[in-house]
Amino acid sequence: EIMDQLEIAPLADTPVTHLSVGQRRLLSIAMCIAADARCYLLDEPTAGLDRSHITLACKAVRRLADRGKTIVLVEHNHAVVSRLANHIIDLDLEF
Repeated sequence: EIMDQLEIAPLADTPVTHLSVGQRRLLSIAMCIAADARCYLLDEPTAGLDRSHITLACKAVRRLADRGKTIVLVEHNHAVVSRLANHIIDLDLEF
């Protein structure tokens, strides 16, 4: 079901080494969701994804939050952050 939501179910029998970067990213998100943890730390979960897959990933993360899960998100894509975040800490560090 999780792989269906992220549109990677057809790749279930494909060796990871044959997956694209974006497909690996979606697989990582699916594995996180399958863990059914109380808290998730997601580091750039949409990096390497095209627009349609960013939407799928955001929906999956939003479903986790809607189930009462805590999500700590590190993300450079401000559109993704604004779609998902209830609270934002912006670390705009200049060196």
